[in-house]
Amino acid sequence: MSYYLTPYLPPQEEVNSWVTWLLGPPDPRVANWLLMSGCRPTLQLMLCYLLLVAVGPLVMANFKPFKLNWLLIPYNLSMAVLNLYITVTLFAGFYINGYNILCQQVVMSTSYWEMMVVSSIWWYYVSKLFEFMDTVFFILRKKNNQISFLHVYHHVSMFGLFYLGAKYVPGGTPVLFCGVNALVHVPMYSYYGLAAASTYYPNIRKHLWWKKYLTVMQITQFCGLMLYGAQGTVNNCGFPMWMVYTMFGYLTSMLVLFLNFYNKTYDDKSKKLETGTTDTKMVDVIDREGKVIQKEVSCDVNANLETSKKEK
Repeated sequence: MSYYLTPYLPPQEEVNSWVTWLLGPPDPRVANWLLMSGCRPTLQLMLCYLLLVAVGPLVMANFKPFKLNWLLIPYNLSMAVLNLYITVTLFAGFYINGYNILCQQVVMSTSYWEMMVVSSIWWYYVSKLFEFMDTVFFILRKKNNQISFLHVYHHVSMFGLFYLGAKYVPGGTPVLFCGVNALVHVPMYSYYGLAAASTYYPNIRKHLWWKKYLTVMQITQFCGLMLYGAQGTVNNCGFPMWMVYTMFGYLTSMLVLFLNFYNKTYDDKSKKLETGTTDTKMVDVIDREGKVIQKEVSCDVNANLETSKKEK
């Protein structure tokens, strides 16, 4: 019976041959590195992540949210440091190796700085696995509203996409993409770390006014990298075009999703502030007889509450 319940998974060699047929031969320099033996480990981790997203909130429904600020501080600051390392080594390697800014092939060399570039792109890929912890913390803290389609799509797709980058094209044109994206993640994770630390040091909160600009930075990044990818379709230097087209399509999808997120999060909020739009919610209140009743109240975005006449 268990045989019929077990999904068919092709042998590793068969899967590798399919991918090689589609994308070309993998880079031999990373053949023995962690998670680089084939695509099955990456696919299995992606499926586990999606299963976690589906099942995790259901399991946590029976538990109280965990207070994890003590863990979020070192996690977020460590991610900021890792992304800073990736940024510095990629841009340094780009400059020292004399890469062409418009288009650059992967240089099959084992020189020190070429291997630094290869290593940093691999670390960039691994950092996307670490970022799955963002979702784990949301689930454990019961912040299910944060687990949006954008959040899940971004996390799972980046990990899968840069498995291909680390295994097949660990260098050349993707160096700028990874460097810019890692650079954006430095202030992003720094903000999250400081926000968690503000629980213990409230004075930090007044310095966290720049959250909105993290999204602006993300959108600017996508626009810039899309233009960079578009010119790469014209200035073809022999770099695999499947990666150029894949990145251009992916960046387009991310730009659309982030613009939608920005509009819902900040533009709608600004409109409410200007128009005085209110939301309603049910709250418990005590009447004159000392009984607890529910009233529907209108909640202004400026935190001015007015109770309606409707009682339940």
